[in-house]
Amino acid sequence: MHGGYPAIAFGSAAAALRTLTGLPVSRRAARATSVVDLTALLDRGEVVVLITRTRTRPGGLVAAHAYPVLAVDAARGRVLLRNPWDPAPGEDNVRWYAWSQVVTDVHAVVHGSTR
Repeated sequence: MHGGYPAIAFGSAAAALRTLTGLPVSRRAARATSVVDLTALLDRGEVVVLITRTRTRPGGLVAAHAYPVLAVDAARGRVLLRNPWDPAPGEDNVRWYAWSQVVTDVHAVVHGSTR
């Protein structure tokens, strides 16, 4: 689809979400997004993906990457993210992160409805 993986130049989470759902996709700046905002998006049944910056802090999220948001714990200010890249045997690459720490690594929040 869309000319294959080489044609998408590392891909676009927004284009992928739009292709999978056939529905409009929105994008917002990460720094203008709170855990309460993320909770509201998930509560509406939207898919939420974090797009990281091309350079991230050491020990932070992978640069130029997309992380699906699986859950939000607004009371503790944290998000449950999945790194879709090859997990180690027996691992699932799912981990809770403090939003206040990872938001500096995140460029944008892409989200859209599935229905």
